[in-house]
Amino acid sequence: LDREFCLSAIGSFNCRPSVLRRRDPELCSRIDERYRSLKLDTVEGARNLARAALEEVPPPPLRLIQKRLNITTDIVRANFPQIGKQISERYREYRALKALNWRNIHLDSVRAVITELNSEGIYPSSRVVLRRIPEGTRIGRMALIELIREAKADLGISD
Repeated sequence: LDREFCLSAIGSFNCRPSVLRRRDPELCSRIDERYRSLKLDTVEGARNLARAALEEVPPPPLRLIQKRLNITTDIVRANFPQIGKQISERYREYRALKALNWRNIHLDSVRAVITELNSEGIYPSSRVVLRRIPEGTRIGRMALIELIREAKADLGISD
C-alpha cells in the first residue's frame, strides 16, 4: 500500500479520509504504517546520499544535491540540518578558494604585462596595461585596475 493507493481508495469509496477511517480503521492503519515506513526509507536514503555528497570533489552546491535527491530545503532542514549546513559551508569554502586562485592567476598575468612594458621602457599606465591584457580575460575592468595597482606596488613602480 502507498499514498497513491490510499488516495485512489478514498476516491473509489467516494468519501473523505475521515469517513474512510471510521468505515475501515484497520485499512487506514495499514496505509498509515506503510506510508510512514516509505517516508522513513526515503528520508534515510536521502540522508545517506547527502552524506556521500560531502566527499565529492569539487563539492556540489546544496541546491544541486536537493535536485538530485528530489527533496526540498524544508526536508533538509527538518531531517538532516547539520549535513545541509556542512554541504553549504564546504561549497562556500570551495568557491572562495576558486575565486582567490583566479585572482592570483590574473595578478600574475598583469604582473607579467607590467614587467614586459617596463623592460621595453614604456611606463605601465592603467590604459596601456589594459590594452595588453588578453581580450577574453574573465574579470571586470575595475578589478583589473585594482590588480594593476597592486602589481605596480609589488614591483616598486609608482602609480
